[in-house]
Amino acid sequence: MRSHFVSSVAVVAIAATLFAVQLRSSLAQDAPAPPKAAPLSEAAVRGKAIFAEKCALCHNAETTEKKIGPGLKGFYQRGTFTSDNSKVTDEAVTKLIENGKGMMPPFKGSLESAKIQDLVAYLKTL
Repeated sequence: MRSHFVSSVAVVAIAATLFAVQLRSSLAQDAPAPPKAAPLSEAAVRGKAIFAEKCALCHNAETTEKKIGPGLKGFYQRGTFTSDNSKVTDEAVTKLIENGKGMMPPFKGSLESAKIQDLVAYLKTL
């Protein structure tokens, strides 16, 4: 009788395991796939390389966490600069990169205008 009970428990345990695996599989299939990021434009790809070289020391691109300067994730979507709440526009960002402000150095002398525009294109993707 005891062996019959053990066999029954084993069958129930196996059935429960199979049910759980099937349920997990079914739920995984129903879950929406995470959205894929749009491919970067050529300008944004160049800007990303410039960011890595010139900006990443002071700014995070993947978060809003501050390094030396503010994190830039969602920078354009926020719509305002953290320093003075002025409106984020291509012209304002270009001016900030060119002339610097506060602890941020000016890049007008070290980045040509086309590279600054590539950098702006990348910042818009964050």
